[in-house]
Amino acid sequence: MTQAPSPREQFASVTNTVSIEGAPEAVLDLVTTARFWPQWHPATHRVGGVTERPYGLGDRIEESGRIGRGEFQVTWRVAEHVRPHRVLLQAEGLPTQITYSFHTRGNTTEFTRELKYKADDLRAVASDPGEVNRLMRAQSGQAVNQLKSLVEKILRNEAVGAK
Repeated sequence: MTQAPSPREQFASVTNTVSIEGAPEAVLDLVTTARFWPQWHPATHRVGGVTERPYGLGDRIEESGRIGRGEFQVTWRVAEHVRPHRVLLQAEGLPTQITYSFHTRGNTTEFTRELKYKADDLRAVASDPGEVNRLMRAQSGQAVNQLKSLVEKILRNEAVGAK
């Protein structure tokens, strides 16, 4: 169970939002299919666990990758899943979480990814918490832009194939 941080152990937060052409259910299914993570998130090199289908409540995904100079391995547990609006991933053994939110805006889905973490827990990435935060912001921004491109490409290809 994750303990509440002491006042000196504040959480950092990185939030990125993109508009993705596609219905929320279709976008959610692609975003929550972990086999695609290495294609859109620059930190992710390998995934395991539930990877071949959209993950659901209680599922676990193992992720290995690199942030800055630090290698990492983490197991994410789907702690909340409110289809098609919200998914919460909780890192096992760390007070780190990622929240995905999906909102319909006409023919597009506004996708928001919020990462909450404690920079002190990521000393393997960089010894300076400011550098950890800079790396997390840079990779998260790149990730959601690459995710947008990937999801829109897949949805376009599926639409063409359905005709």
